[in-house]
Amino acid sequence: MIARQQTNAAGLEIITSSERFYAKPYLCPARIWTNGYGHTKGVTKSTPAVTHEQALVNLRADMADAELAVARLVNVPLTSNQYSALVSLVFNIGSGRFQSSTLRMRLNRGDYAAAAAQFKVWRMGGGKVLAGLVTRRRREEALFNTPDPRRAPSAASNSNRIAQAINDATRAMAGKLS
Repeated sequence: MIARQQTNAAGLEIITSSERFYAKPYLCPARIWTNGYGHTKGVTKSTPAVTHEQALVNLRADMADAELAVARLVNVPLTSNQYSALVSLVFNIGSGRFQSSTLRMRLNRGDYAAAAAQFKVWRMGGGKVLAGLVTRRRREEALFNTPDPRRAPSAASNSNRIAQAINDATRAMAGKLS
């Protein structure tokens, strides 16, 4: 188990740009009901549309689950970029698949290069290679292999804006529940 970190702006940008926001439930290519930013828990065809605010709250919770899984399942030191790339992967494939993955096994043996090469294995949805997953895995692998945690200002500022919106939405929802 490693120390739990927080997903950096580059990792958040991969997740939000790959998942995109959908208010109404839809069947993803893996035939799983999804809404918001890749949110699947409790979503069915009849689930009401979510507001952007609720989607951001769900995104925060789903990311926290993925962050916890990475912290629990990885036992070697990670840079912020490696951690964030893994959170994006786990957010998409789930902690169970990550736990049994060759990527995680190689990483926990300290073979970072072999682990990085495994991102491209996770490019299928619904039994088909999906262009969006190929692109996402390339981005995750590139982030995993990037030693410098800094990103281009446009990606960082967009991700900072999204992170701030998540925080604002979380506070607003907490206020409504009080």
